[in-house]
Amino acid sequence: MCQPPVKEFINRKKGSGLSDRTVNVYVDKLRYFCRWAVKSNFLTNDPFVSFVRLDEKTNRVREARSLTPDEVEKLLEAAYKRPLQTRKNAGYSKIKAKTVQKLMLLGEQRRLTYALMLYTGLRVNETRQLVWADVNLKDNFVRVRPTTTKNSKAATLPLHSYVVGLLKAWKDKHPESEQSSRIVNIPKSNSSLLKAFNRDLEFAGIEKTDDVGRVVHLHALRHSFASLLAREGVHPHVLQSLARHSRVDTTMSFYTHVLRGDDVSAIQSLRQPKDKHDKPKKAAG
Repeated sequence: MCQPPVKEFINRKKGSGLSDRTVNVYVDKLRYFCRWAVKSNFLTNDPFVSFVRLDEKTNRVREARSLTPDEVEKLLEAAYKRPLQTRKNAGYSKIKAKTVQKLMLLGEQRRLTYALMLYTGLRVNETRQLVWADVNLKDNFVRVRPTTTKNSKAATLPLHSYVVGLLKAWKDKHPESEQSSRIVNIPKSNSSLLKAFNRDLEFAGIEKTDDVGRVVHLHALRHSFASLLAREGVHPHVLQSLARHSRVDTTMSFYTHVLRGDDVSAIQSLRQPKDKHDKPKKAAG
């Protein structure tokens, strides 16, 4: 059995609303540390020696719904337009030019934030930690530092030309930014970004939860990245590499979803056999 402090830690994490899969990530890291501590004689026994990992399949919090290509376009457009449009809809007859510029920059930054996650598969915290030194706008790639990744491993990811264009435009508007400056400003707590994200979904007319309870949340942008690539026929192992998963079944089981209409399109794509026994009769001469 696990020692009480370990049990308390697990219960605290589960109580905060995390899924068993996420709790397992925390526990695995602690378990590896304890193994090292025992081997190095810092601990006399391993509190995790009899620990059985939590069943990830039975407790998945807020199963994600991937966005369709049309919804991706609507979300990015809404993120850009909403700050200024909301002010106009509030009934302000005159808005100062300085305020207009500020609101447009806010929309541009939020669109860039979503685009980085949708087109690279970056997690929220990885996007938050990005600095200008991490991106190469000449060769179109981004480096993800090991100190910011979930698995503590560095990665180099290709950048879509659309994201490169957004980054260049954003950098041009911030010439004072240094290499160590963060690219987008995301608060330490995800709650503020999530509130804005939910408003952007509503503004775009995108349903938050579908009829089977799947939710469009911030991490769903990463799910959308994987699902949309899978939809384009990207090989599972290439998709695994881009998603930076250690196992391909994680990518295919948790991060790819059948988008609306894809199942129908897949069936209709099967070639119909020619009926050789039902040839049209020749007209009588």
